[in-house]
Amino acid sequence: MTLLTGAEVATPATLSEALRFLADRPDEDWRPIAGGTDVMVGVNAGVETGRRWLDLSRLHDEIGGIGEEDGRIRVGALST
Repeated sequence: MTLLTGAEVATPATLSEALRFLADRPDEDWRPIAGGTDVMVGVNAGVETGRRWLDLSRLHDEIGGIGEEDGRIRVGALST
C-alpha cells in the first residue's frame, strides 16, 4: 500500500505483529503513525521526509481507549 509517492506503509493487525515488525528491521527507519494528520501537515509544509510508515490505526482495541484499571485512569496511545 502507498501513502505517498515512493512511500512504504506497513499495517500490522496486532501489537505483537507491530513490535515483531520493528524488531526484525532494526536498521530501517519505520515511523509509527495512527491516522497521519500530523504527518500530512508536515509533508505539505516540507518538513516531514519519512518514507516508511508503520500504520497503527488498526490496533485501537489493544492500545486505544480510556478506562480505569486498579484505581488508575488508563489512556491508551490511540485515544482521542
